[in-house]
Amino acid sequence: MPLPSAANRPTAGIVEDVAASFADPVRPGTRVRYGMAVAVLGLADVLATLPLLNAMGLVISVIARLYFVAWLLKIVRVTVEKPERATEWPDLIDPVPDLFFPFLRLIVAAALAFAPAIAAVVFMNGTDRPLAIWLLLVAGCAVFPPVLAAVGVFECVSALSPVQFARLIGRSPAHWAVASSWLAVAVIVSVGDAALWGKVPFVGPFGDAAVALFAAIAFARFLGRVVASLDAEPSAAR
Repeated sequence: MPLPSAANRPTAGIVEDVAASFADPVRPGTRVRYGMAVAVLGLADVLATLPLLNAMGLVISVIARLYFVAWLLKIVRVTVEKPERATEWPDLIDPVPDLFFPFLRLIVAAALAFAPAIAAVVFMNGTDRPLAIWLLLVAGCAVFPPVLAAVGVFECVSALSPVQFARLIGRSPAHWAVASSWLAVAVIVSVGDAALWGKVPFVGPFGDAAVALFAAIAFARFLGRVVASLDAEPSAAR
């Protein structure tokens, strides 16, 4: 996907991009889908707690999460081309690749970004090195947004080459810094939010899904606006 020209962007900077991204989950065109996604994920988690329906809840939860990951990556791609356009549900023309390929791209991006932190947790087991692990987690949060953009938006591995990756970050370092900070805060909030809502039976899963999806939709919209802010340079997208 070639990068669009920055001259075509409807906003002027980071503050406008953050504000528009936070407003996206509740704006017309997105809020209905946001509410539907919360209802489906919340219902699946409730069913998973019931003895006779837990298998059904697990199946619904897995399929729903695969579908919503595909939707979130579609939000990023649509935002790159038209930042103000609401994103429709993904088309499942060929269900298997349409569901699993976006999830696979997300897993690849997460693995590349957080592999050092995961390795540190495994190999430092029993040693007192929490600071090193936290530093690696922070580094993963810094690397994950541009990695996700490379594999999720451009849908090519060549954007992960050291030269192209450095150029991708170097063309808008302030935007990537905000995206990385946003991700780190979202992870911390999500962990605390899950622990809090976990104490509320039946209603808790819906509240947890509402907070997690709100943060995910806003982050996906912002990531798309970050990519849209880059000046056109076809060689960076090949």
